[in-house]
Amino acid sequence: MSKYDWEEGTIKIPLAYWTPVKTSVILAWNREQDEMFNTASEAHKAAIKAGYRKRGFSRAGWVRSNHGEVAYLITREGSDKVYMPKKKDLKHLPLRKGGVLSLGDAQIHLDNKTRTVVWTVDENNHACERAHNHPVALALFAALRRVHYWTKGSGGAIIGNDEYNRDNRGFDGGANYTVMEFGPKKKEPISDGSYLSQRKRSSLGAW
Repeated sequence: MSKYDWEEGTIKIPLAYWTPVKTSVILAWNREQDEMFNTASEAHKAAIKAGYRKRGFSRAGWVRSNHGEVAYLITREGSDKVYMPKKKDLKHLPLRKGGVLSLGDAQIHLDNKTRTVVWTVDENNHACERAHNHPVALALFAALRRVHYWTKGSGGAIIGNDEYNRDNRGFDGGANYTVMEFGPKKKEPISDGSYLSQRKRSSLGAW
C-alpha cells in the first residue's frame, strides 16, 4: 500500500559522545563503500558474460538496468563499455572529519563544528521505511541510543508527516508530528501541578 512520507531533524550531540557517534556512522558508511566495490566487481564480470558474442550489446546499459546502484563505478557517459571499478572512486570518509552522506532517500550531515547530526528524508513512497533500513541509518540510530547522558542544550527531535496523517480533517489533525526525540529526560506533570522526573514517575506505578 502506498504511503508517501518524509522526516527531518537536527540532533546536537554532547561533547563526550560526539566522536563515538560520528565514528560509528562513518565506519558504517565506509563498510558500505567497500560493499559497493565488491558488488561493482561482480557486476562487471556479469556484464562481460552477458554481452559475450552479442553484437551491438550495450554492457553499460545492462549494468544500469540490473545494477544501477553501482553503475557510476563501472560505466562512463556516452560509452557502451564497462570498466573495472577502482578503489579511488569510492567515497570513503576519514574518521576525523564530518560530511554529508547520501543514502538514496535520506541524507545524514555530520557537522564537526556544531557537533550536530542532521537527518533528512525526502518525501517519497515508503521513503522513511527504506531510509531507516539502510545500514548506515541503522548505525546512526543505534549510536544515538547509546548516548546515556544528554547534557543541557543537547538533543533534538525528528519531525515528519505522511499522506494518511495529512488526510486527517478532525480538530488539530494533519499536522507534522514527532517521529523520535533525543535529549535530557523531560519532567512530567502530576495532578497537583508539580513535576516528577521520569525515573521517579515510573517508580510510582500506574495512577
